[in-house]
Amino acid sequence: MKLSIKVGSLSINIETNIAVNMRKDRIGELVSKAMQGRSASAFAREMSVSHTTVANWLKGEHLPDLDSLAVIAKKAGITLEEAVLYILDKKATGDICSIQRQIRALESPRELISVIETATYKLHLMGL
Repeated sequence: MKLSIKVGSLSINIETNIAVNMRKDRIGELVSKAMQGRSASAFAREMSVSHTTVANWLKGEHLPDLDSLAVIAKKAGITLEEAVLYILDKKATGDICSIQRQIRALESPRELISVIETATYKLHLMGL
């Protein structure tokens, strides 16, 4: 899995060995619940995405970006963390320490390290 982190104009890509058991069918179920009976076109307009994007989410062909997933989760009446765990079938394994070691090995500003460690900690709390 590739983890991309951007702070200001600085962008870092980290290769990691996080293994995820993602249930693609659950993406569609979650989007369908968030739609609350609205058409895919209406939901797409509301989400500021294309109809095709919503169709791909419903089929489980693509995963919404984090911002979209947060809105979908809210519309479905759950938290972002609950949505992620639902999609992951509440099972995720990863080596967060490995990610932190890669981040610490970078020669970058201390502030960036702090931001990345906070993000890593939040991923850990979510079980990723």
